[in-house]
Amino acid sequence: MVTERLPIPFWLLALFLLVSCSGDAGRFEQAVETAKLGMTGLTVTSLRDFSQRGEKQQFTALADLADGGQEDFSARVNWRVSDPAIGSIDANGLLLALANGAVEVIAEFASFTARKTLTINDATLESLALDTGDTVVDLCLPARLGAVGSYSDGTRREIRDLVDWSVDSANASIVNDGSDKGKLLVSEPTTTINVTLSKDGVAKTASLLVQDNLQAIAISPASASLKVDDQQQFQALGDFLNREQEDITANVKWSSAAPTIASIDGNGLAKGIAAGSATLLASCGGKTGSAQVTVSGNGGFIVQAVYRDRTATFQITVDAGSGLAPPTAPGGSATANCSI
Repeated sequence: MVTERLPIPFWLLALFLLVSCSGDAGRFEQAVETAKLGMTGLTVTSLRDFSQRGEKQQFTALADLADGGQEDFSARVNWRVSDPAIGSIDANGLLLALANGAVEVIAEFASFTARKTLTINDATLESLALDTGDTVVDLCLPARLGAVGSYSDGTRREIRDLVDWSVDSANASIVNDGSDKGKLLVSEPTTTINVTLSKDGVAKTASLLVQDNLQAIAISPASASLKVDDQQQFQALGDFLNREQEDITANVKWSSAAPTIASIDGNGLAKGIAAGSATLLASCGGKTGSAQVTVSGNGGFIVQAVYRDRTATFQITVDAGSGLAPPTAPGGSATANCSI
């Protein structure tokens, strides 16, 4: 028997021997991964370059790839700071500002190192401004709002993730935590809404105009056939005036006209419940799109045989609603006994 061995690139073999001698197998694994991905560099980003003592800020490590793209490596790099007395950072890149001064945030992966400097001081917040780029938002299309803080040291900082957000209209919602903090969605027709942002006793309220350019909503696919317990992902598409069709699956309110036949969750994922037909609805901004779902049983039998002495028991289970189950059998099952 002849075993064919694939040639190992010399540089990879040399690197393996080097790290094996040093006992750093983790660095070898990282080096192999960078070669497989075509990684060319590492970049560290953050929402802002300034923090106050006691604030937390998320840093992100992005692997630069040969094809021009980037991949989030935040949970895979080794994070450290130049001065742990000024700031501490966890394994996922979340930094806590501890003292005044400048600190370098450093991410390392294989032979790549990236750095970014963060300045920490006790400047106080004096005023807030809403940063939208425009005072008009679209009905049924989310808008990512920004918050700019003016501080006593003369700096202006983007602090969207640090302020508390609220909106005064029941026709709108705004995200107040997580990575989508500050994302606004107006889901029902209205003329204006007021958005308030606040931090450290400083608040700002701004009025935004709402424009209704939504012409219609279509659901894709328009029809589907499912079996009981099967699932189907649906997509909501919005036709807007003077723009291309938009995917608004996450913005609409999903519902089923016959939830005992087919259900659908808030993300547009439908599930067959029982045999029959159901209309699925996607609504936003006073417009509604629909799709038809037909649910059928699989028509199959589950047969179990249990032998006890000379008696065999056969239990036949049929999908509910398939037309094969006895009308008096709850849940679509029947049991027959016979002797051998």
